[in-house]
Amino acid sequence: MLRKLPDLGSFDDRDEKVVNIGLHLGRRPIFAFGNSDGDLSMLRYTLQSAGVRLGLLLHHDDAAREFAYDRDFNISPLSDGLEHADAYGIRLVSMKNDWRSVFPYASI
Repeated sequence: MLRKLPDLGSFDDRDEKVVNIGLHLGRRPIFAFGNSDGDLSMLRYTLQSAGVRLGLLLHHDDAAREFAYDRDFNISPLSDGLEHADAYGIRLVSMKNDWRSVFPYASI
């Protein structure tokens, strides 16, 4: 009999994301998209290799259309990413300034 236990094999956050990428993909990705400081290791790992690479970090900064959170969010803040994205080669994406619509079907 097989039984699934509720234990986590790993907590997929911060440096552990890089370990899990290696475990499940077996190679370095060419693209990564994150939304918190917990994704910085994955983004930096993606960008630290030869060839064309893209790392995007989403800033939830549009409280009018979606829940806005960054530096003061207790669960998974976005602070270091906002401060160091340029130095790491990560492109910041603003929900407020870069997205025409957040929930296009909200009016239906």
